[in-house]
Amino acid sequence: MMTTLAQRRAAALLRRHLTPAQRATWKTGTPSFYHPYIDVRAPLSGRRYRIYASRFAPIVGVLQLDSAGNLVRSLCIHVRRDSDGLVLPREDQVLAFMLLVRCNENALRSVANTYTIWPPR
Repeated sequence: MMTTLAQRRAAALLRRHLTPAQRATWKTGTPSFYHPYIDVRAPLSGRRYRIYASRFAPIVGVLQLDSAGNLVRSLCIHVRRDSDGLVLPREDQVLAFMLLVRCNENALRSVANTYTIWPPR
């Protein structure tokens, strides 16, 4: 798959904002979670989120984790396409969601459709 200049720049920008641990899980995922992801903690509420990019579709997802790291809630939020039908590169979407969690978690939660994952896994 060829990458565009925008995708390469988005990937470089995201890497600059990640910790070494986040870079490792973004690059490969883990045996227990197949998709590339980063875990982010909201500073005010202390909630933990997993932001991931599907390996199978152009989807970036946000999951809430409990204190043990189990998935407990899915937050469904999508970036709008522009007038030409283009959407932001997935790394830009991941960075946007990461910044929302860190800087304005309430805005993220107010626009997302949320679904409880039961039982937690």
